[in-house]
Amino acid sequence: GHLTEAAARQRALAAARPAPGGRPGSEPVPRAELDAAVQQLTEGIGSVLAGDTLGGSRTLRDLAGESQANLSLRWVALHWSARAALGSDGLAAARQHVKDALAVSRQLDVEARAVSQLVAAELLARAGDHSTALTWLAESRSRFERISDRWGLGQAWLAEARVRAAATPEDGGDAEAACGEAARRAWEADPAWDGPPIFLAGRALMRGDTSAAEATLAEVRTPAADRFRQLADAVRRRAVSQADASDFLRVHHAPPTAQAIRVLERIVAGSPRFHQAQEALAWMLLKLGRYDEACDLFTGLMAQSLGAGDRALAMLGLSCIANARRTAEEARPAAPAGRPQDGAPAGGDPGASGALGRPAGRTSDSSLLPRNVQMGGVDAVFSGRLAVFSLPDLLEFLRSARRTGLLVFSSAAGMASMRFREGWISGAACPGAPGVGELLVRAGKLSAEALGTVSADPFADQPDVAVAELLVRRGLVDAASVQEALRQLIGLALRELLTWKDGEFAFSRESEGPAAAAGLPVEVDAQTLLLNLFKEMDEASRDAAPAGAHA
Repeated sequence: GHLTEAAARQRALAAARPAPGGRPGSEPVPRAELDAAVQQLTEGIGSVLAGDTLGGSRTLRDLAGESQANLSLRWVALHWSARAALGSDGLAAARQHVKDALAVSRQLDVEARAVSQLVAAELLARAGDHSTALTWLAESRSRFERISDRWGLGQAWLAEARVRAAATPEDGGDAEAACGEAARRAWEADPAWDGPPIFLAGRALMRGDTSAAEATLAEVRTPAADRFRQLADAVRRRAVSQADASDFLRVHHAPPTAQAIRVLERIVAGSPRFHQAQEALAWMLLKLGRYDEACDLFTGLMAQSLGAGDRALAMLGLSCIANARRTAEEARPAAPAGRPQDGAPAGGDPGASGALGRPAGRTSDSSLLPRNVQMGGVDAVFSGRLAVFSLPDLLEFLRSARRTGLLVFSSAAGMASMRFREGWISGAACPGAPGVGELLVRAGKLSAEALGTVSADPFADQPDVAVAELLVRRGLVDAASVQEALRQLIGLALRELLTWKDGEFAFSRESEGPAAAAGLPVEVDAQTLLLNLFKEMDEASRDAAPAGAHA
């Protein structure tokens, strides 16, 4: 989410000159190729961090191969490919990625070597070789100490705590003490990181000491710490038993093994009010590519009473599923000419497909786009790329922060925009989306002849809200019908924006926009709209599956 810093680093990378003497990792890369590689990295890493490890692996595959001449790019791709494989329990793939990453890191620098050793230790621990894993962690830690890297020291110490926790030692009391000491040293090395205190709180809760767990996190104010407090509260309220809470802590971040899934399924069945178990199970199924089951769980969560953070995570899960399905669909062979793609409408009402069946026209600017807003320019409050900060996350942020302003998008498809008022979407425009007048004609609220009289008016080149105001003022259509058309337009624009795989965005603050001034206020809840769209996309995907399989 550090969009400004990420954009600055990307610009600095593009401007960097190769190191003298041909230092490994600084091999020259043409600008266009570098931009494409960085884009692949951000998409792949973003997918892995979001939980879509399969999608992340696919995106990073080419960069991690031997054909990638720049060793820095290859090493980063190998590192995150290894993390993706570990996250989906692909130990064989992880082993190869780790081996290659270690080989490349030896040609780079001390820090790259130390980071690769961290992942190697995690792989060894996952394979059950805890003793060798601890040896590798000690080597990694010594390298981080050599370069005074406190982040790396914290990571290495907490990794040791986790390895010791996963082992089954004979001297249980001493091992638990060593585990706690490693976590405390991780906290000392990186005091701002919430990982060590959350780990320590988890160990306390697993011992049945809920008070000690809560006390450990008393001064930690992060979303992850808040979620742990919810877990402790669930234990106090008996929404989940102490034993099930302990089992949950053991498996909720584990790879999606059959055993871990069975544990979570048992907890979900026995504690239906414990939402975190349902969410963890959904993410495990998503990582395995079992999208239908994961979608059902995420959709079920959205129908329950959740906090803002939990709803955002469930929405992120639905977004990952939609993106994974879209990527899989795009990978299918093209249908023969003259024959519709599987699952695509073969005809009928042009509005039934949300106006997405026709090519998206390019526009020089959006009908809601003010002249002074530039992508990432000085007038923008914040900006970034959709490949790094997904659209559902972006909308949830603006919604929860109750922002008022204009969100502008730019991509190969053209430019689009969304206007917000106190976190509610109040207007939208997107290439290829129909105008408000066209939507009213489709709904039978306005005749084509009446719309023709407005189309010849000077207002024809104005935003949809101006056209809508003119239609009401002339008595051609009632205000309620126009507002419904404006809401429908927002839905169509968002549906199309969800298909944009990449693009820049910028958000700028402003006072009340034209939608409010027109006397036709429209307020659409982004979360509700996204949930409905994800349901429709899921149903369409399921309906299309038999036809695709038959073809």
